[in-house]
Amino acid sequence: YILIVTTFAVAFALVSPGILLHVWFIPALVALQLTNVRTFAEHALTGHGGRFAVTRTVRSNRFVSFFMCNLNYHLVHHLYPGVPWYNLPRLHRLLAPELAQAGAAEYRSYTRLLLDFCSFVRRAWGPGGAARPHPARSPRALTRP
Repeated sequence: YILIVTTFAVAFALVSPGILLHVWFIPALVALQLTNVRTFAEHALTGHGGRFAVTRTVRSNRFVSFFMCNLNYHLVHHLYPGVPWYNLPRLHRLLAPELAQAGAAEYRSYTRLLLDFCSFVRRAWGPGGAARPHPARSPRALTRP
């Protein structure tokens, strides 16, 4: 932590705050929010029924996959954490039949997953949804075979 604090102190002493804001702070905020979406997509409201239910895979385009180090193939990352990030798509293709047979959750995009989550929240908390007020208690609601 001393190195991090020292780096910030030197940066603030040598560089104008406006430049730091535009070159470091704003991009860091954007990256943090994208990381939050990815983390939510792979871990939120997953099941508790074994190793195939603790996370999900979100298919995405190559651009997004590259900048997320292929962690959208999150289930195979959890199953085989020692596999390098650049081999996760290939591993996913090899395991696809087994994953499908096990009912592992997979989404075709982050957008689709977020839209399904919004729909789930409307159903759970909207009119007539009082029976399920806490989506965290219905972990399989967002999973898809």
